[in-house]
Amino acid sequence: MNWALIMAGGQGTRFWPASRLRRPKQLLSVISSKSLIQETVSRIKSFIPPKRIVILTQREQLAGIRKALPEIPSKNFIIEPVGRNTAPALGLGALRVSRRDSDAVILALPADQIIQNKKRYLRAIKAGIETARSGNVHVTFGIPPRSPETGFGYIERGTVTEKSRGISVYQVKRFVEKPDLKKAREFLKSGRFYWNSGMFVWRAAWLLASFKKHQPILFRKLLQSEKSLSKIYPTLPSISIDYALMESASNVRMIPGDFGWSDVGSWSAFEHIWPKDKLRNVSRGRLIAIDSSGNIVDGNSKLVALLGVKDLVVVSAGDAVLVAQKDKVQDVRKIIDILKKQKLTQYL
Repeated sequence: MNWALIMAGGQGTRFWPASRLRRPKQLLSVISSKSLIQETVSRIKSFIPPKRIVILTQREQLAGIRKALPEIPSKNFIIEPVGRNTAPALGLGALRVSRRDSDAVILALPADQIIQNKKRYLRAIKAGIETARSGNVHVTFGIPPRSPETGFGYIERGTVTEKSRGISVYQVKRFVEKPDLKKAREFLKSGRFYWNSGMFVWRAAWLLASFKKHQPILFRKLLQSEKSLSKIYPTLPSISIDYALMESASNVRMIPGDFGWSDVGSWSAFEHIWPKDKLRNVSRGRLIAIDSSGNIVDGNSKLVALLGVKDLVVVSAGDAVLVAQKDKVQDVRKIIDILKKQKLTQYL
């Protein structure tokens, strides 16, 4: 059967001050009345019912996420004692799912992505599931790049291996880490490179076999953690699924995903999502902009007035306000580091 593992343990530090420890990015409503994690579950539950949707999260976020998703059975929440990146989380989730369904095909999704074309999304996801079910392959989804983005990893496609639901499935030639601007422009011009979406599909048994082959120490500790999760899990390496498996595996497939994807990794993502005025200011609240252009504004129900400024990010959320140059929003996490150092935990 089809299962979903939804990764919901991150805080979304680059999305501060809206995203906080107990109300992380995935619990925010930024495109509709639903939170991002509610949108994620809603998109897939027509073919993966709530009883087969598993949520990976941390204890500080559990109450908020359970409240947002009352349809998910309590046994389907897996609490990570500490964040250890996506490889340990997905390995743990795959072990739990395989105990319940040895023939499971697992769709792994981040909880906090935006998808603007649900029809195309579901077609691509179902094609990925069919591809994964047919053999021992790792399936990922590549997003056709809109710009030379330096904040994403990239996937270089190889030859077409097959078609699924009318969609070409490509052999992955290589994964590339976040490039500099010159390299990103080369990638965009070539037409062969896609943004790494962080979405994957595997047969559970194949994923676990791949962990055993490529990450034997991690796999052994994951098995041990079933008896003592709180003791063993914190000793696991913090490593992404890309580093742990995808970059070293030879049988990786990619399905292009032209479905209006955004990982909402930073405030700059909303340039392509929120309404835009004639001077390229984007806002989801009341805005007065005089001689101002290219700004991103979230007043959180407050009126924001701009006068003679350009290319700023202005965010008001609760007891904090962020004002930043638009090209610096990837560095918002530095503010988090200072808040921790100064023990200003009320702002985290």
